[in-house]
Amino acid sequence: MTIDSSFLMKLWPFFFILPLIATVNEPLRLSLFSGYRNDRLHWHLQNGGTGVLTYSELYRNLQFWENGLDLRFIHRDLAFFLKGSYAAFGRGKLFQTYDHLSFTPLAPQFQFHSQAWAADVSGIFSYAVDLTPDRLYHVIFLPLVGFSGHFERIWSRGASPDPFTSHQAIDADSFSMSSSLPSPVHLTWYGPFLGAAFNVAPGNDLFFQAGYSYHWLDGHFSARYKEEIALNLGQSTSQEESQVQLKAKGNGNMGQSGWGQIEYALSCWRLGLGASMHYFSSTLLPAKITVTENSNQVETEHQKLKVRWTPISGWFIVSRSL
Repeated sequence: MTIDSSFLMKLWPFFFILPLIATVNEPLRLSLFSGYRNDRLHWHLQNGGTGVLTYSELYRNLQFWENGLDLRFIHRDLAFFLKGSYAAFGRGKLFQTYDHLSFTPLAPQFQFHSQAWAADVSGIFSYAVDLTPDRLYHVIFLPLVGFSGHFERIWSRGASPDPFTSHQAIDADSFSMSSSLPSPVHLTWYGPFLGAAFNVAPGNDLFFQAGYSYHWLDGHFSARYKEEIALNLGQSTSQEESQVQLKAKGNGNMGQSGWGQIEYALSCWRLGLGASMHYFSSTLLPAKITVTENSNQVETEHQKLKVRWTPISGWFIVSRSL
């Protein structure tokens, strides 16, 4: 999406006029928050031509301890926000599925124990509009323009079952299959967003805030998984080991975010509770798949990758004007 430069030039006078009639000023406020975060990540590979699923991973209940810092101030109606957070000690479950294998009509499934960390950062510019001038209560509207980055790394160990065995084999009496994940999943989103927020001060030392934003995202994703297969042919056994490395990146991905918080003022301090939720979804990204069989690289395939990511957070907030 491009914007005509002549249109931007027409807007410049407003940036000089608006501060002269400014109505909203708030000092720099520092907020520290700490709490619980729960992530869900689902991604799958599919054939680029037929759309048939070939492989998927579902991470459920990745539970973190999240801590962060928020800086914000409003000067002559111009508002600036900077926020960063780090989520540590992530624990959860991975549900792995192999689809449309050549040697069985089944779709073998494995479960893993996962560990993870995540980080998020965002910067926002806004123009504060006081909707209730000369009132005892205040409602401030904030149209938002910003940029954000989101990062997550996940390690998984301890496949169950190990191995997966079945007599439902094609051209064999039975088979056994083991699965492992030799390297972590790397997930990165970044891009601009637009949104809106409301700050409400009804009195009695209470403060409310709620907002929504829509994101245009670039996505980067990488993962690796390994499978070992043994086919029982009656008098003999055929064994095969293969490792798949996946890399994908692309733009055109979309996301939505919502948040809210409530605070109570105690002298120069504020104490409160807050919550946020993101939902990011990729387009069908072109994925580079490198397959290595029995330590020999045999082929590079191009498939399509779909990623859906949903983190939900809730925290306790302490803030103070500086």
